[in-house]
Amino acid sequence: EERGLQGYIGVAKIIKAYTYVTLVDTFGDVPYSEALLGNENPNPKVDQGQAIYNAMLGVIDEAIVAINSPNAVMPNDLFYGGNKTKWIKMANTLKFKMYAQMRLIGNFKTEINTLISSGLINSAADDFQFQYSTVASSTGESRHPSYALNYDADGADDYLCSYYVYSLKDEKGFPDPRLRYYFYRQTSEVPTGDNLPCEGKSGYNFCYLGDLYWTRDHGDDDGVPPDGLKRSTYGLYPIGGAFDADKFPSPATTKGGGGAGIFPFMLSCYVKFLQAESALTIGTTGNPRSLLEAAIRDSMGKVLNFIPAQVDAAFAATSTDVDNYVTYVLNKYDIASNNKDRLDIIMKEYYIALWGNGIEAWNNYRRTSMPNDLTSHVGTPGDFPRTFMYPATVVNTNSSIQQKSITVKVFWDTNPDNLQ
Repeated sequence: EERGLQGYIGVAKIIKAYTYVTLVDTFGDVPYSEALLGNENPNPKVDQGQAIYNAMLGVIDEAIVAINSPNAVMPNDLFYGGNKTKWIKMANTLKFKMYAQMRLIGNFKTEINTLISSGLINSAADDFQFQYSTVASSTGESRHPSYALNYDADGADDYLCSYYVYSLKDEKGFPDPRLRYYFYRQTSEVPTGDNLPCEGKSGYNFCYLGDLYWTRDHGDDDGVPPDGLKRSTYGLYPIGGAFDADKFPSPATTKGGGGAGIFPFMLSCYVKFLQAESALTIGTTGNPRSLLEAAIRDSMGKVLNFIPAQVDAAFAATSTDVDNYVTYVLNKYDIASNNKDRLDIIMKEYYIALWGNGIEAWNNYRRTSMPNDLTSHVGTPGDFPRTFMYPATVVNTNSSIQQKSITVKVFWDTNPDNLQ
């Protein structure tokens, strides 16, 4: 402010709003009006989530004014390279996302239509994403965090979820064109014996998917064999890993894109899926079917053109593959008998496109209970988290905050206790 850097002020306010919206979506009520005061108030009280949302809508408006000021320049901008138009689109999109998430508690059709007219993130060139690099050092790890965790000497640390892989591999009767870009198989060995603890046991949704995909059911905690160099892991998109071309070298030796992936905060395909949902449920601008098709094609374009130098042309998805996929989904949409079934198709496709961004998938599920075919927890599940508990460090150091249950809902979630 002292230097009059209005561009940076505007960007900082957009990032502040995104952060606070995410905090509310994650924890519900959080400190805001008394927060960030240091020793002046070391025990800030929580504010209601809806009040924070309302405040952030104002903060975003302030950001737009700042960025639109004549002398607003933003050198070294890591997101948009100082492009004011793209930052304004991001600001509008964040407001649109907020209104879309609040549709269960009010009619925001007019506000959403105004934002659509003002301009939202509409193409890959506008995508709000953070770009990682291939730099790895003890003082400056700049690779995608999931790459750093899974592409090292001991192989993959995470398991892929069987249901999610199945959704791309088998569910439609043909492979999703994004399959080889999303997931990487690091062995030609079929899992069995100690490497397949679920083998021969009942109660599993998927024990082994076949085709060398080593995955795990949601909730399966039945021992962890030393299979870090065998289990399937993240692929090329979005972490900058390896493209799956049936060659199976371990990520410990095959570095793929070197971790130069992205964190996809808000992509054009996400925006179009939200527009399709909004058009179908509250009648905002646009045809939901057309928006669904545009969203799928945007997702395909993003994934299939991601670090193209790493893609083996012999296994690359083609435009025909994409057309066939779109035709299949739209045929399902056309024969759906009601808007609930149509919405489920939209949300399932949005869910598949969200690889790399679990925040929005969780938001979508709490708002819509969709996709409605999620497989059950194979163990003894606890309560589904409608929000998360406060971190222990917060509760233990702030006398104004009391711990809460994960069944406490965020203010915009008016759905039944049992999501279904």
